[in-house]
Amino acid sequence: MNFSKKEIELLTKQNLTIKDWFEFFGNSHNNNSHSNNYVDNYIDYSYSYCKSIALGHYENFPVASIILPQKYKKHIFAVYAFSRLADDIADDCPFWDKEIKIEKLNNLIELIRRNLSNKNNDFFHPILSSVIYTINEFELEISLFERLINAFKYDADFREFDTFENVINYCDNSANPIGEIILNIFGEINKYNPSNQNRYNLVIEKSNALCTALQLVNFWQDFSRDKVNNRFYVSNDILNKYNSNLEKFYYSDLNNAKKELILKDIYKKTEYFFENSKDLFNFIDSKRLSFELLLIYYSGYRTFSKVQDLNEDIINFRPKLTKKDLIYVFRKSIANYFKYKLIAQLHKNK
Repeated sequence: MNFSKKEIELLTKQNLTIKDWFEFFGNSHNNNSHSNNYVDNYIDYSYSYCKSIALGHYENFPVASIILPQKYKKHIFAVYAFSRLADDIADDCPFWDKEIKIEKLNNLIELIRRNLSNKNNDFFHPILSSVIYTINEFELEISLFERLINAFKYDADFREFDTFENVINYCDNSANPIGEIILNIFGEINKYNPSNQNRYNLVIEKSNALCTALQLVNFWQDFSRDKVNNRFYVSNDILNKYNSNLEKFYYSDLNNAKKELILKDIYKKTEYFFENSKDLFNFIDSKRLSFELLLIYYSGYRTFSKVQDLNEDIINFRPKLTKKDLIYVFRKSIANYFKYKLIAQLHKNK
């Protein structure tokens, strides 16, 4: 859990004030924490807080690495912190039942809607203040954040997935909007430009494929964690295909051959999305974002390889990238970046 109980209660209040926040959070930072003068700029404080959330949470995939320009990183941190807050509400608040969790998640979107056009800039929230600023700065559609909230609402009231298509639809809410937000922040897509519609559709398709692949890998690497929380992302149609069920797959030591077949099946489907996204970086104008996407791709694929290497043990153990893995990812990214850029230049000169 990224937030304490009191912290998350404050972050989900409909009428949070700066006094409320610093009575809890600011005493250790400033003796005059009750004063509104402690924060000269709500937005700057919010971005700073979001950065602390983003950098304080381990991920197998990079979150706004040093490659990205500083001016964009704060916006990515804001989106990440928003997602972490919603994720904690859905997953890590046993003191709330599912109805309250869903209400709290709906409240986050309502607070954003209500303050999007706040010209006075006097809305204070340690996360949403920066999210709102980012939405306005890049003219992002609020539907992107609504889709994220819809995924977390599903988590709060989790049900088994009947089909793998349902799992992919979940990914379309939980992961794909993040990719689209980042592409918008970097100005890589503009659906309002009719002459660029084909490129827009192509980049969105490849971005969705990468985000879905990463989300699927996240499911498979977290088998051991999710089963404790009764979260099962292997769909019933795949289990039925091999005459199995959730109980046998997650908890039984028998029929390891069937487990292997099930794992191979879901890994094959995951490979499809990696394959469809592997050249996304080549359609990106920003050199830094292009390289960042390569790092993300190879970090995800390296994690995917370690997941597969664990065979049936993945049900009980979670892989983690080592320093050696990270060196491999960086070298692979460098090599492919220059390889494809050289090929593109040669085609351009013909």
